[in-house]
Order: sequence, then C-alpha cells, then structure tokens
Amino acid sequence: MDLEALSYFVSQIAVAIDTGKHQDISVEEVKDRIRKADLIPYLTEKTGVDLNLFVEEHDLAIELNEKLQCVLEKFEAQKKKWNVEKNGLCFLIVLTTQIIQSKQKVLTVLQSKQTKEGYEMEYKELCKDWRLRDKYVLDKLSAAGILFALLGFAIATAHESEYWIRSLLATVGVFFSLVLCISVFKDILYRDSTEKLIRCLSDALRIENSFEKVKMGT
Repeated sequence: MDLEALSYFVSQIAVAIDTGKHQDISVEEVKDRIRKADLIPYLTEKTGVDLNLFVEEHDLAIELNEKLQCVLEKFEAQKKKWNVEKNGLCFLIVLTTQIIQSKQKVLTVLQSKQTKEGYEMEYKELCKDWRLRDKYVLDKLSAAGILFALLGFAIATAHESEYWIRSLLATVGVFFSLVLCISVFKDILYRDSTEKLIRCLSDALRIENSFEKVKMGT
C-alpha cells in the first residue's frame, strides 16, 4: 500500500471528525471493527465519508485492515499508551499515522542504501581515473626525459657546420616540450581535482586512509 492511499484514508477520517457528528464512535468500537475486518464497510455506513478507493478495491481494504490490526496488536503487546481514549476516529488516525511512519522509515533505509551504493560506484570510478591519470603523468615525464636526452645527444654530436640541423632539433625540442608541458599540466590538474572528490566521498563513506589505499592500488 502506497503513502497516497494512506494519506487519502486519513484525510477522509479527518473530514468525518470535522462534522462533529461522530463522537459516539468509541475507541473500543474501532478496535472491534478492525479485529472483525469490517472497518471500511462500517465507516462508510456510519460516517458517509468517501472511502470509494477502498470499497472499489477490496484487496486494498483488506491490506489496510491487516496493517491496522498489526499496529494494534503490536502496541497492545507492548502495553503502550495511545493517549487517545475517547474518540474512535482520532484513534484510527493515530493507528494510520504509525503505518505511515513505518513505511517512511523503510523508504528512508532504501534510499540511504541506494545513495551509499551510488557513492561506492562513483568512488571506485574516481579511484580508477586517478590511477590512470597519475600513470599518464609519469609516462609523459618519462617520455619527455628520453626525448630530451636523445635531442641533447643529437645536438651535441652534430657537426658545427651543420648549424641548420642543430636549429631544427632545438625547434623540435622546444615544440615537443611545450606540448608535453601542457599535456602534463592538464593531467595533473585533472588528477588533483579527482583526488579532492575521492577524499570527499571517502569521508561520506567513512573509509579510513582512503587515498593511501588508492595510491597503493587497493
């Protein structure tokens, strides 16, 4: 049973109370009707309020009665006070409110579980991205070191008369240095931004020493 149906039921009971004509419906009468599983027919006949949703959908009426009886039995077993002892319709609202609260707790738990699962998936993806980006930075720095070493060796071994070769190699070196610097800078910026997100998610998920684990690849 959804919250909309329960809210509809409560609103119709409130309408009945608002008329001021049903003070004679006692708490014990409501309990008795719940136990007999004829609450909806009784309320429809006694108060005249619009409970067609439950009249037309008999399964819904049965489910509502079962939930009301479950709450009633639970509280009576625990010997809890209802704080509503005279008006049966007010007592019925109290019972239904307990059902709504219970359902909301279940929904909250489910939503929290889904949120946690989403955070965990995002955390894993970000860790993977960070390791990949960190690898890019190290690979590019290694490639830059090898390239500079080769260019330096080529320039050093070129004959003094081959000035244009030295100039060409120097130009190529400057060009690739600029490209690599830009690329490495972008990777570092992305990696550091990812690190901040990882730390935020690890706090939300209460993962201790999370970033040290990411660095170790665990």
